Amino acid sequence: MFRLPFVALLSLLSFPCLAETLTEQFSRMDLNKDGFLSEQEFIQGMKQPQAGIPHTEEAPAMEEMSDAEKQKLVDESVAEARKMLPFKVDQATTWTEVYGRKNEIHYVYRIEMDISAMPEAQANLMRPVLEAQICPKVQPAMCGIANDTLLKNGISMISHYNDKTGTPLAECRFTKESCQ
Repeated sequence: MFRLPFVALLSLLSFPCLAETLTEQFSRMDLNKDGFLSEQEFIQGMKQPQAGIPHTEEAPAMEEMSDAEKQKLVDESVAEARKMLPFKVDQATTWTEVYGRKNEIHYVYRIEMDISAMPEAQANLMRPVLEAQICPKVQPAMCGIANDTLLKNGISMISHYNDKTGTPLAECRFTKESCQ
C-alpha cells in the first residue's frame, strides 16, 4: 500500500535529472536527425553500446513455462480481470465474461444488436465480415497489453463477440505468432 506513493514520489523527484539524460540518449539514437525517433532507430540505438553503461551480453531466452506455471498465470489473470466485470467498452460493447481453458484466456463481449430475426444463412455470411472488421481493430490493444506476460509464455487470447441474445457474431484469436 505504501509502495505506490513512494514510487510516485521517487519518479517525481527523479524526472528532472532523467529528462536531460533521456533527451541526450534519444538525440544520439535519432540517426536521420529529423527530431523523431522511429521504432527502427530506437531498436538500433538500444543495441549500440551506451556511454557510461557497461556492455553486457544479451540474456539467454527464458525457459519455457511448465503447464502448471501457465495454468497458474491463466488463473491469476482471469481472477484479476473478473474483478472489473462487467465493463462497458463503448456504447455498443460490454465485456461480460472472462475464463481460462488450458493455455488460453477467453474474453466474452456482448454487442448491442440482435441477429435472431436474421435468416441463419445470412447470419453465417455476416460472421466473417464482422471478424474482418473487428479483429484488426482490437489486435493492437490485445497484443500490446499481454505480449510480455501472456503471449510470450505461450498463452493465447481469444475474444468472443456475441449479440445481446448470446448468439456468436465473431471470434478473434491472438497468439504469440499473430502479435509479432
